[in-house]
Amino acid sequence: MSICLKCKRELEEDAKFCSECGAKVPRSVMCPYCKKKVNVGFEFCPYCGMEMASAVPQIKHHKSLFNIDRKILKIGSSAVAALLVIVLLTSFILNAVSKDNYLFYIKHEELFSANKQNLKTWQVSEYFADSVEVDNQKMKNYASYFSQHVKISEDKKNIFYLDRLESMNKFSLYHRKADSKKEPNKIAKDVTMFEISNKGDCVSYLRGDGALYWHDLEDRKKLASNVTTFHMSEDGKTLLYLTQDGEAYHHIIGKEKQKIDSEMTSFSFVSHDLNTVYYLKMSDLYKKTMGKEPVLLSSDVRQLVRIYESGEIYYLKGTDVVVNLQDYVEDDMLEEDATMENPEMPTPPLPSDYETQEKYQAAYAEYTKAMEVYQQTMAKYLYKTEREKLRESGLEGRMVTIPENQLCFFDGKKEQVVAERVIGYKNYAEENAAVIYSTYSDSEVRKVKFSEIQSSYNVENMVREALTSSCNYYVSVKGKSSEINQPGAHLFVINAQADHIYILAEKTEEPGEETTVETSGMSRFDLYQIKVSGHKVGKLKKIDSNVYSIINLMDNDHYIYYKKVDEQKQSGDLYIDGKKLESDVRLNTVKFDKNTENLCYMVDWEDKDQYGTLKKYDGDKIVKVSDEVYSYEILPTGEILYLYDYSIDSYEGELYIYKKSKSRKVDDDVVAILPVQEKQ
Repeated sequence: MSICLKCKRELEEDAKFCSECGAKVPRSVMCPYCKKKVNVGFEFCPYCGMEMASAVPQIKHHKSLFNIDRKILKIGSSAVAALLVIVLLTSFILNAVSKDNYLFYIKHEELFSANKQNLKTWQVSEYFADSVEVDNQKMKNYASYFSQHVKISEDKKNIFYLDRLESMNKFSLYHRKADSKKEPNKIAKDVTMFEISNKGDCVSYLRGDGALYWHDLEDRKKLASNVTTFHMSEDGKTLLYLTQDGEAYHHIIGKEKQKIDSEMTSFSFVSHDLNTVYYLKMSDLYKKTMGKEPVLLSSDVRQLVRIYESGEIYYLKGTDVVVNLQDYVEDDMLEEDATMENPEMPTPPLPSDYETQEKYQAAYAEYTKAMEVYQQTMAKYLYKTEREKLRESGLEGRMVTIPENQLCFFDGKKEQVVAERVIGYKNYAEENAAVIYSTYSDSEVRKVKFSEIQSSYNVENMVREALTSSCNYYVSVKGKSSEINQPGAHLFVINAQADHIYILAEKTEEPGEETTVETSGMSRFDLYQIKVSGHKVGKLKKIDSNVYSIINLMDNDHYIYYKKVDEQKQSGDLYIDGKKLESDVRLNTVKFDKNTENLCYMVDWEDKDQYGTLKKYDGDKIVKVSDEVYSYEILPTGEILYLYDYSIDSYEGELYIYKKSKSRKVDDDVVAILPVQEKQ
């Protein structure tokens, strides 16, 4: 048995608190010699072998958010008050409007924060992952998920966070004052999600059993049972929620709840003030403005494309169409299959049949060649048997179902059909009401040949693919469409304001010109740009050739893409606005900060150690941030957080902040940086 480090009483197995003095039992202690973390119960350090008698607990308590020197307490009360105001202005924030002074990360299986001005660190949680098996690797993998677990009011006075992980989606909810050294206030356990008001004077939370509560930091009020999701207003006084039975309610605290509707599947769109809700009931699209009856906007809706704050909506309607397979398949292998016979497997030579070893090896070499020919011939014969199955079963009467939709646009008052025979949409603009879509083009549908069929079971998929790949492309802006005439179009990117479209298209050979196409990976596309004015598209402008992919920034002024990509190394040449920026840039490490217009990326990636060199481009020059970087995040104010010298065995590294061309160390043994979650 282990003993309590405070009163020396023996502890029961897995005890978290001493039954004698009530002291918390640390999960680990620090070796006084090698400073390694060692599980409680070891007499000798498993790393250096020294006795653990003088070991001290690993820090598992909250550090004071304000580490004020005792000498300061001798200053007058008014001066202290003034000092506290200054400190409050630089306190930690997350999910707040002003995000000037916080860092947020995971260390020792706990949530940590730090003041990026003075780099003082603060342990937020106490026993974040005590009751479940969550190691550093899982902490790293779920960093984005964990980043939603701390929320701080706009005035930075109230901190809410989830602690004591019970399962991957159940925690205990805590609240504390940012300027207080008191222990946090436990609000509830078994919490799956929560929202706070802007002022931080109330919180709503959903428990694992579906119970929805509202808490004003003094008393709680149960609002509903069997809730699946909810929204809360900025002042915390209004909630929208949906139950497992499909019933939705609008509830103003202190008043009777108002039923929105029944048989709902989800909130498709909720306005910023929670006064307007769009939702689907089966395939019927409704709009509900509080205080008024729900309005049916459209029926037979198959898929919502985009609902905008303006009330404009794009959506797909329609039914599946059944076509005859025989009309889209051509048997070009009938004669060849009639003469193809089952190949005979060659017999391997026996050493006893040959006088010398040299003759046997020569015979075996011939056998090896014959086996290669046999395997190739047998593969062709097996494909023949699949085609024969298809012929015997017959294509006549076999049907395939394909989607055929109407693209509709609702302008806020009425619905209009934008296009018929729509296959689907390729992309949409985030802010201005615009969508790129495709329609069937029967005149260009090629038949699937028997020589392309490897299995009788995949013929339907091949026909379906042939039908949907033979299409025309259009862009619709506020319900008015223009054709995008670019053969071989592969990928479409449209910016937020819908005035620029970028297209990756199969490279075409110009008349009288010998075309050089890179065969590595997918670097065989031409990159085009189209300007859109109103709903009219301009002329196609070719930007570059042999392009691998384009990065969608949803930004008016910049476009970024890769060329000469080595798919094995997952790196290539990075271009911005048609200009080559750098070679050997690691894919999926490029990040663009719209606030500062800085572009960050990593080069010279080492697969073995999982690190590279982090660089920043400000539109004028390239600056190296650091070597040996494992991962990084850009803060809303432009600073860069990065993990340096990261161990892929222990999943720990050193956390640094880069600001004004200088790097400063924040902490050691950091598992993951938690990305910023913008408050919606």
